[in-house]
Amino acid sequence: LSLAACAPGDLQTTEPAAAPALDVLADEAADVFELENVDRPAATGNGDNQSATGHGNLTVGGELRTFSFSAIRHPNREVTGQFQIKNRASDVVIHGAVTCLLVIPRPGGGAAFMGGVVTRVDGNAPGFFEGRPVIFNAFDNGEGANARFADFISLVLATTPQTVARQCALGLRISPVLPVEAGNIQVRP
Repeated sequence: LSLAACAPGDLQTTEPAAAPALDVLADEAADVFELENVDRPAATGNGDNQSATGHGNLTVGGELRTFSFSAIRHPNREVTGQFQIKNRASDVVIHGAVTCLLVIPRPGGGAAFMGGVVTRVDGNAPGFFEGRPVIFNAFDNGEGANARFADFISLVLATTPQTVARQCALGLRISPVLPVEAGNIQVRP
């Protein structure tokens, strides 16, 4: 038995490691870090009535996956919304409530950083269960002929309440982000 002492400056808050993202292969790890040095336009729009919506497909590991989400920041600052992912490879559907939203305007669209909680899991999805906090990102790159390139969405990452809070305060970068196939994302700052 041994004891170790730490100087007061050595103490750091830690949190449990996040579970792997549903759509990440077992041998891949999600790359999450804060976007502290991102040049953000003045604040994040008007802060009221911000929203992000999307629906589309992704091909991950040769398998089709479908996503849908909506997130709205109301004038009273409350955020409401839902998300759903259908992973055909593992025959899993995950549904949840969006509880926080950070919108950053970008030329031709915007970036949405969202957090929420799983409300239903159909199938076997290790790390995902009712009540599990999650985060994900969506990138609107314009509409139709005005689109700079395809819209992108991250995979859904199972995480902790502390990480959800950081997601909606700072915006966290989640890797990988994938181009949306047969769908569209709209971010309204």
